Amino acid sequence: MKPFDCHNHLYDEKFDADRDKVIVDSKKVLSGIVVVGEKPDSNRKILELKKKYPNFIFAGYGIHPTYAHEFSDKEIADEINWIKKNKPDCIGEV
Repeated sequence: MKPFDCHNHLYDEKFDADRDKVIVDSKKVLSGIVVVGEKPDSNRKILELKKKYPNFIFAGYGIHPTYAHEFSDKEIADEINWIKKNKPDCIGEV
């Protein structure tokens, strides 16, 4: 059985130039990857990656405590509802 990467940030702009190649290469040695969000915009990017690479990219949505102060209570509640609606594989960065 291949190992599983349980935490990374493939949505980060550092991967914009070669994200698809990184994922294709990762498939050679990994059985899957959990991509963990830090705030709403990264959670949305993860959803798109999960759709593009089903059964390999797994979603770990969340709001990192470092960024929580940037959002109102309503925005956080809205994001929690979005997370529930979009069925995460796990919760991360909380």
